[in-house]
Amino acid sequence: MNVQRLEVLSDMMKRAVDRGECAGVQAAVVKDSREVWHAAVGMADLAEGRPMARDTVFRMFSSTKCVTGLAAAMCADRGILSLRTPVYEYLPGFRDQSWWDGRELHRIGPGGRPVYLFDLLNMTSGITYVGDWDPGDRGRKKLIEEQAAEVDRGVYTGTVELMDRMGAVPLSFFPGSRWAYGFNADVMAAVIEVATGKRYGEWLREEILGPLGMDETGFTVTPERRARMATCYHCVPGEEGSPRAMPEVGRRLGLADYVPETGYEAGGAGLVSTIGDWCRLMAMLQAGGTWNGHRFLSPYGMRLMTSPMLAPEQAKFFNWQDQPGNNYAFFNHVKVAGAPSSNPCNPGTFGWDGALGTNSFVDPVEKLSLVVMIQNEPPFTTRNLTWGLRNPLYAALD
Repeated sequence: MNVQRLEVLSDMMKRAVDRGECAGVQAAVVKDSREVWHAAVGMADLAEGRPMARDTVFRMFSSTKCVTGLAAAMCADRGILSLRTPVYEYLPGFRDQSWWDGRELHRIGPGGRPVYLFDLLNMTSGITYVGDWDPGDRGRKKLIEEQAAEVDRGVYTGTVELMDRMGAVPLSFFPGSRWAYGFNADVMAAVIEVATGKRYGEWLREEILGPLGMDETGFTVTPERRARMATCYHCVPGEEGSPRAMPEVGRRLGLADYVPETGYEAGGAGLVSTIGDWCRLMAMLQAGGTWNGHRFLSPYGMRLMTSPMLAPEQAKFFNWQDQPGNNYAFFNHVKVAGAPSSNPCNPGTFGWDGALGTNSFVDPVEKLSLVVMIQNEPPFTTRNLTWGLRNPLYAALD
């Protein structure tokens, strides 16, 4: 890796800030399980005049899914979970569900094909995010609105209870018939909580975050850590009033502003972290599931977690954010050999991003990762930057 060539990434980041695409951005490169480059540009909080720094704390949003996928793979490795188990064995609310065929609801009924754990990991369950397209996503929208109202009253529903209630909401399609983005990782977090007998965040701390030294990562923030959080901004170049602070984000996902009383530990969106912590996660994954003598995943567990899991009829629905040449597994996109790509990478490259601009991946051939941290709303408006950084990154390889 020619580190001097990586300054092209810094230039791209500066131009993005200067154009008003975001208030600030950080990026780091991990190569051969070692952080080799880091840059921070712009501001973490404009009103306070606080610049981006290594200890700035970020809302990870859907980047959280990468950790939940790892947690599920570890549980399977240890025999805590079998991926062919119906979800209702852990969350009874998922028994005898109904599903939407585009015209009417049908009951799966006893003996019918239920939602399995591998459906959650593949996002082929029919559990979508909130919206107004069918009875399922409208029902999930209503559930999250009810949960937000409970939080406003000081009632903090737990992960298992909330996800069990989600099981009563109709599925947006028949289980296993297609891919669609949704609350699957959140349900998986509840399953892990039931299977391990520990709160999801506690299990993560003991089994992943603690052993990796990811001390800044979790579902809640202390007052000291809150003072280091990056402010989320609505940034649209040329738009009047941009950048505009967005003090409350995540309500549509059921997040409760990371307070200690938080009951719902959202496995699909709820973590906060720093760039240094996330680099440790990437370093462990590059090393094949081990770190400093601690084994998180076996070689076969690592292979399972990073192997394409969508069947052809499911994969044709995986068109998320224009990711050509990718399949899906354990809440990550996975590059398929011989398939087209919009950026340089090797087969087996996997990762995911978050709606506010967090982004990371692991190339297992080059043992290479890029971690990008942004806090920008509306969602995904910085993807040209985060994905554009990958081309000069690979150009810096010797």
